[in-house]
Amino acid sequence: MPDLTELHQQIRACEAKGDLAAITKLRAQIARDFPGTPDAAEALFRLGLYFLFALGQIPEAMQTLEEAIKVKDPQWSKAARVSLASLYLREDKPQKALLELRKTLGTNEPASVHTISALSIIELIHEKAGDAGLAHEAKTEKVKHLQAVI
Repeated sequence: MPDLTELHQQIRACEAKGDLAAITKLRAQIARDFPGTPDAAEALFRLGLYFLFALGQIPEAMQTLEEAIKVKDPQWSKAARVSLASLYLREDKPQKALLELRKTLGTNEPASVHTISALSIIELIHEKAGDAGLAHEAKTEKVKHLQAVI
């Protein structure tokens, strides 16, 4: 069984060739052979995006993003939550989207691209629902996160 370094090298070689099928197989192998690791979380997140954008397979994308979330990696699980929330919005399920976005924010999460994205989508959901107060709260919090990142 190849180790992670070898698998990542193989992915880079396939990326240089544009071989998406091979990249997909390698990422699936990382997720299968190294479960619960940050590498597995990243592989699952990227596989979820592949299912969504390259193949248009929304149920598979959602399932794979949910698997990435279960790894509980500080970076990749949050990225997967924001992407999953976007898919819930696409299915007109704003409450499920809000739940995932709030989990992205946690209780005292440091500002990041993921928290900023989550707050932006929360703001949009509340604006669309006609709740100006909650939209303003999300916007105010988003500005704080932006300032912290900059």
